[in-house]
Amino acid sequence: MKNIIVLYPHNSLKEGTKHVTLDYIQTDEFRSRISTMFRLMYYNRGVGLAAPQVGWDAKLFVCNPKGKPEHVSDALVLINPEWIPIDGVQIDEEGCLSVPGIWAPVRRHDKISVKALNEEGFEFEFEASGFLSRIIQHECDHLDGIMMMDRLDSEALADLNSDLAGHIKRVKELRRYREHAKIRRALAQKRKEKEKARAKVKKKKRK
Repeated sequence: MKNIIVLYPHNSLKEGTKHVTLDYIQTDEFRSRISTMFRLMYYNRGVGLAAPQVGWDAKLFVCNPKGKPEHVSDALVLINPEWIPIDGVQIDEEGCLSVPGIWAPVRRHDKISVKALNEEGFEFEFEASGFLSRIIQHECDHLDGIMMMDRLDSEALADLNSDLAGHIKRVKELRRYREHAKIRRALAQKRKEKEKARAKVKKKKRK
């Protein structure tokens, strides 16, 4: 699992996820990962974050429609979630932390019924509408390898093409920067090791 949010078009955003077992939910590692996801979500001013967005192959997401950690009572962890539509349709601007700065009008069901496991491994059911319903559908899409752009008609997608091209260009530049930084760190480590080796040789000669 990464400590950064995975950016489109990373492969982990295009694949389905594995169900989470009850045994794993009880582990310290699981709780630590959930905590990291909430931290990343709040830090990036998001209201939802799915496991694939942090490179974690797990069918779960965290969300908080208030988008702030102090509203802890609104925070939700949904594990192995399922939902079915109940009534209504809503069309509104939608964003995604994996394509920051890009917004598009996405059609969603308004009122839905949701079933999932919570962070303790207990099954619960509830109904959601409006903004929360949109968040849940958006994050569940991530768990199936579906991006919000996949929900757009051809006209709306065409309007996003230049923005998406710019995003992909920035991601490539960021990847190159990270690769160069990794190489620089590796070279610096090798220099330190050589200096230590030379120092040991000098010390032996003095003896």
